[in-house]
Amino acid sequence: MKITWDWSLESETHRVVDSARQIGNGFFHLQHFLALPWSKDTKYLHSGVYLPSLNYRAIPGFWTKSSKLTTGCYPLDIPTELAQPIKSELSNLHLISPDTTKLKELTESTLPQVIQFIRNLSPNSNLPTHLTIHPTCFGTGGSFAWNKEHNEIIIFLRSDRGIKTIVECLLTCILRKDAMDQLAATWSETEFLIDWLVESSSLSPLLPADPSWLGTLKHTRFTPSATTLKLSHDFLIQIGATLDSQHSFTIKENVVSFNGQKLENLTTRESAILTILISKSPVPISNDEIGNILFNSDEKFSLSAITKTIERLRTKLETMGISRHYLATASGVGYYLKN
Repeated sequence: MKITWDWSLESETHRVVDSARQIGNGFFHLQHFLALPWSKDTKYLHSGVYLPSLNYRAIPGFWTKSSKLTTGCYPLDIPTELAQPIKSELSNLHLISPDTTKLKELTESTLPQVIQFIRNLSPNSNLPTHLTIHPTCFGTGGSFAWNKEHNEIIIFLRSDRGIKTIVECLLTCILRKDAMDQLAATWSETEFLIDWLVESSSLSPLLPADPSWLGTLKHTRFTPSATTLKLSHDFLIQIGATLDSQHSFTIKENVVSFNGQKLENLTTRESAILTILISKSPVPISNDEIGNILFNSDEKFSLSAITKTIERLRTKLETMGISRHYLATASGVGYYLKN
């Protein structure tokens, strides 16, 4: 696997907009990450999502447009009217590439062992031929996506993180989709799997020491101080982002709404499914209850059709700028709304 390291203002711009996307669509709120201001003296928190204090309000529709960016391609296809003003303001910060000299050496020596471990663990998993790592000042500790067109995994690695975060991102990118598609695993369940592989499996002794690493579930379940919560709240107001407390589904004038906005382009069945999910949240609704909405008789009942309907609904939510992770799978039962 070829490994490329790349830092540029373009990659930092992408990182800022991608982080804004996940703030705007509610994903970070769902997973208990906190948006926090970045400075050159920042002491990073594991659960922090760091953004520079740019003039986001001056960019027309920045938060709405960012939240609706499609995840169907990676890197994101960011329109010029969003990317250019961010890049221009970042240039005024005089950013420099983080020093990754030692980390590059560790990565070259460690990842071949990790790839061999994956081959043994999951022989049928597809593996990338190319890995691109973008060191960054911003965002979460690490994020990733698989560019299938080029068989390339792309990782954004925050400057405070090390080799175990790279391994965590690589493992998650390779294993998560199968876990979700084949085993109906939730986001948290896949995080548990990867945390265990890195920390407690036979892979762990192969990995160099990395004091910067902490399993994702640990740091997202850590209770932040009141001071940190207020700092995040005030920062969201300052940059014009939607406040976390507003991220919720409701019924407004008999129409499903999110964050106070009516979701007008839902089909009758999609609206009916969300309505019952809202009424019972966070209790799951069963596949039978969804079947009663979708099918005219028991003879037409199909779990496959239910799964496809839910997946289409998740995709539609994302086109509206709402994280698909609000609609969660209750394994062996049905689905529930994280509201």
